[in-house]
Amino acid sequence: MFRRASRADLPQLKALWRAAFGDSDEEISAFFNSRFDGCDAFLCEQSGAVCAALYALRCTCCKADARYIY
Repeated sequence: MFRRASRADLPQLKALWRAAFGDSDEEISAFFNSRFDGCDAFLCEQSGAVCAALYALRCTCCKADARYIY
């Protein structure tokens, strides 16, 4: 099931990030502390477990509002 992510999902989102990229807890926390509240975050879950995530970070491109998909 696809849905919008919330702060309640952070533990699973951080675990997914760690498994996918191998970043340290400090690096992962830096991203979520500085970017999570300012982006549109979505996830896919299967049997209650997060298995994919997408972050649409707000930005400006050619003076227009845009999203950077991460």
